[in-house]
Amino acid sequence: MIDGGPEQENDQSAADDQTAAQRIAEWVSALRHPDIPTEVIAAAKLHALDTIGVGIAAAVLPGEARTARAAVALFTQTGGREESSIIGQHRRVTAASAAFANGSLEHSLDFDDIDTDSRVHASTIVTPTALAMAERTGATGMELVTALVAGNEIATRIGMGGPIHFQKHGFHATPVAGVFGAVASSASLLHLDAATTTDAFGVAGDVAGGTNAWIARGTQNKHLHAGWASHNGILSALLAANGADGPVGVFEGRYGLYEALTGHPDVDMSRVLDTLGRSWETPLMAYKAYPSCYWMHGSLDAALTIREEISSQLDEIDTVTAIVPTPAVTIVLEPRETRIRPLTPYAGKFSLQFSVAAMLLRGRIDLETYGAASMSDEAVLALAQRVGYTVSQTFDQGSQVYPGGLAVRMLDGREYVVEVPEPRGTVLNPMSESEVLAKFRDTAGHGLERDGVAELESALLHLEEPGSVIAIAESLRSVRARGR
Repeated sequence: MIDGGPEQENDQSAADDQTAAQRIAEWVSALRHPDIPTEVIAAAKLHALDTIGVGIAAAVLPGEARTARAAVALFTQTGGREESSIIGQHRRVTAASAAFANGSLEHSLDFDDIDTDSRVHASTIVTPTALAMAERTGATGMELVTALVAGNEIATRIGMGGPIHFQKHGFHATPVAGVFGAVASSASLLHLDAATTTDAFGVAGDVAGGTNAWIARGTQNKHLHAGWASHNGILSALLAANGADGPVGVFEGRYGLYEALTGHPDVDMSRVLDTLGRSWETPLMAYKAYPSCYWMHGSLDAALTIREEISSQLDEIDTVTAIVPTPAVTIVLEPRETRIRPLTPYAGKFSLQFSVAAMLLRGRIDLETYGAASMSDEAVLALAQRVGYTVSQTFDQGSQVYPGGLAVRMLDGREYVVEVPEPRGTVLNPMSESEVLAKFRDTAGHGLERDGVAELESALLHLEEPGSVIAIAESLRSVRARGR
């Protein structure tokens, strides 16, 4: 976490008498824009910009987000009160419906950011939630920024309590923790008091979930994980605002979130809650340089480096060995038969073998890499069959969360080995602001003309200015495929 912000006296005895939900709710209900350090505000806006750009690309690119577009179609058809905007749709719908559709789009390309401490894709839930609720409530840009920060900080902290435990028990940490980030954003924009916000967290505990069963065949229902969390977080906050109550002990102890989903009732949340308002996770969230699972990015960075050495000798590659930490194995390497020849384009985004082969042969991983035509490239598929892996004890014992590497052996016996402790996009190996903006201009450019991209970029980077929320909503409704 990054330190900063006003010093706060910590009454430990009072904190000991409160549940985690009560402590979180008290912080969320009191948070105001002046309380947030400048660098945290800047990071929140840039992450929202990055997320929205990805959602625009998903809304218009053919074949990329079939299931997310099903959500768009459903909620556009069912309508309801006109409150909030869906990307690429003229008609406005309820805030919960818009957040579901936009969150699903923004998660569908696997190009959205990730918090490496919690392994939660916070922005893909928090951004659509906060924007939909800001539009619904007529909030100012400063209130929207506050809601973004509140959601990011809570989603990531809930994830820090049990990301590995969630994964080991078959749950996807993003929707499990993300629904509480959506509650935080919604409660902030609804100006709920601490007691009502506590109830909202309690209500959300009933709908915190999302399994990793999609991994077996690379099915796109994973895209809906962000949509469900956004939608359910908004409804939880609105239910509480209308008088629904929920358990104050939704997180800890018997039957709380961690015991129910992981079997661990004794998660110590004080280590992440004691820093609320004094340390910040939002600036530490990692941007993605490639539209694929982050467990592969270290190996992809290594592949790009090695390719620079052997670009004229690609036909002399003998074998390729990915160097990975243990958790990567079941997510992007096994079972081998479905990874060396992915069953679907989306499954390709979770195939280290296919992705590394594509990087070595093409020198890039972009949105076209996982298109239907590219996925049937026999040269890439042939090299993918020669990609093996080894688990690094150094990586397993180190402090880095997403390290990776690659060893390429040539036919004449030469070997090139590169290890990447921190993939590009993390705070220790950052993408610059100009690189993030270039990514946004590319992704948003699939659905907006150049002037439209510039206008949306300006509105997102200058959220404090009057009219910014309305300008963003208008830009999203104007998105159309540009035939690129």
